[in-house]
Amino acid sequence: RPNDIRRDGFVESHGGATLLLTTVEKAVEMGLPIYGCLALADSHNDGLQTSIPAPGKGLLALGAKLKGRRAPLERALDDWGLTINDIRVCSKHDTSTAANDPNEAALLCELMEHLGRDEGNPLIVHSQKSILGHAKGGAAGWQSVAALQMMGSGIVPGNPNLDDIDPVIGDLAPLVLTDEPLRLDRIPAVMATSLGFGHVGAALLFVHPALALDLVDDETLEDYLGRLKDREVAVMQGWTGRLSGHRPTYVS
Repeated sequence: RPNDIRRDGFVESHGGATLLLTTVEKAVEMGLPIYGCLALADSHNDGLQTSIPAPGKGLLALGAKLKGRRAPLERALDDWGLTINDIRVCSKHDTSTAANDPNEAALLCELMEHLGRDEGNPLIVHSQKSILGHAKGGAAGWQSVAALQMMGSGIVPGNPNLDDIDPVIGDLAPLVLTDEPLRLDRIPAVMATSLGFGHVGAALLFVHPALALDLVDDETLEDYLGRLKDREVAVMQGWTGRLSGHRPTYVS
């Protein structure tokens, strides 16, 4: 029950996720589908201990403006023509434990406020562990896939079992938590965070794939879309052929 006042730990689950990461140029060259762009990946270890569960706040460095320079998160957004207001959704690690959920929520709020997010601009929270449990080794991979799916569909899944939001978390602006799915017109950017044992913190920023295609000239884009369509047809033919038994599932 992430973020619920009755939360008392997580349910273990197992699994993983595989994502193919290339440059935009290589994806266009190969006719690969672009589900999103990884604009930033960062991690911080702000403690030496290995078993203290309360996460640290090392990820606040994403908002640090050193020697007059823009903060790392600001620079990553600006590279794609975005601002802190364009992060519509955050996929929180949310272990459903007493310390983790509010610490991560407070970190997000402090980061958004420090970087000048407009007052009243909601940041929707998605806690996948309420649906999938806590994957051992695959949690961030699952969060990444969910981030790409949310940008592609415009739908933010609800958080099941979120019946009574912990007021410590619910009172933090601009976070919005709900047990119902939400449909948005467009999701320019999604942030995924992970705070865990030993004061280890990591963050990913994904931006909408349309921003990548805006970088491609018209002639190259037309050629890319044609090859992408051919690839999609071949994939569908292969998939349906295997389901129907007309093609072998594995080929040596």
